[in-house]
Amino acid sequence: ATARVIEELPASADAAWACLADFCDMSAWSPDSNVVRSEGTGLGAVRVVDGADGRYVERCEAYDPVARSFRYSLVESPHNYDRYLGEVTLTPLGDDRCRIEWSNDFEIGGVPIERVAKACEAMYRDYFISNLRKTLEGRVAAD
Repeated sequence: ATARVIEELPASADAAWACLADFCDMSAWSPDSNVVRSEGTGLGAVRVVDGADGRYVERCEAYDPVARSFRYSLVESPHNYDRYLGEVTLTPLGDDRCRIEWSNDFEIGGVPIERVAKACEAMYRDYFISNLRKTLEGRVAAD
């Protein structure tokens, strides 16, 4: 199954990438996340995050700063995923805006796939991308 959200951001792709480029720093787009441990940078980096519902371990599976994109797998989570591969890609739309696509492919047992896809899309759109947008708008206002 897949979940996908595509939104426009009020900043250049380079400015948005600056907020995402460090796989282990989630502060610009998930300020409530508690990264308790991280190992490495870029491809192969691992972040361990304590969330409200438990611990998540994510590994960076692909990292392309030129394309402004990365993929990550969910190695451990409090949910029953058999497989989870997320991807974030930024596409330039001009000097002061870009498009973000946040998606995943997953398999999960014991839960209706449609419900999980909707929950992932809501998390991407209403939390991750919304917080990234606020961070970018704050940086533009500060300039």
